[in-house]
Amino acid sequence: MVSNFQMPRYKEIILKGKTVKLKYCFTCKLYRPPRSSHCSVCDNCVERFDHHCPWVANCIGKRNYRFFYMFLVSLSILCVYILACNITNIVLRSQSQLVADAIKATPITVVQAVICFFSMWSIMCLCGYHTYLISSEVSTNEDIKESYSKKRNENSNPFDRGSICLNFANLLCSSISPSLINLRETIPRKLVNENNYNFDQLRSTNAAKTISSSVDARDNSLTLYQNGTSFNNTRQFIIENV
Repeated sequence: MVSNFQMPRYKEIILKGKTVKLKYCFTCKLYRPPRSSHCSVCDNCVERFDHHCPWVANCIGKRNYRFFYMFLVSLSILCVYILACNITNIVLRSQSQLVADAIKATPITVVQAVICFFSMWSIMCLCGYHTYLISSEVSTNEDIKESYSKKRNENSNPFDRGSICLNFANLLCSSISPSLINLRETIPRKLVNENNYNFDQLRSTNAAKTISSSVDARDNSLTLYQNGTSFNNTRQFIIENV
């Protein structure tokens, strides 16, 4: 089995006549495909990584970006629709009575109108920003890092199809590729043994066990304690616990 330290950090490939660097992921033990990145929250590499959205508690990438964009579009339309209905309700009521009396009669309408008014701007701006990204075939991660910025004299975007309509069609109308992760798959015992892991020990070990460390400043030696057992160095600690 090839160690992580034996793998080159970068690997270059030619994509549409342009050089693209592939970065090796020491966690997933693979070369990340173009436009991929490792998410520290999900702890796996995401193909065409856009960002990790805390509101949906998931990464936004190749397979779910279209649903995220349609979610922003529908949410923007919903905010405008609710605001228009609330204003219409107050206007219709004010025709037969004073505006102040109409507001007192339907206070919930005013509350909904205020919430939608202040919420719609951030949602519509976010929707507009992603519309711009789709039109130029650039992800949020690439836009923040300025991967294809002309100021950095970088190569032009090899994924741009040259047309806004084609970029939108590629995102919204193309088929969804199957997932590369099988969440129901179990780790084979053979693979565990090859990596010198004790499966039974790892399964029975509670992750909540505390490990305290103390540094002896006199001789700069590191002593680790776990379950009453001391280890003189980290190498001995790793060997005993793997």
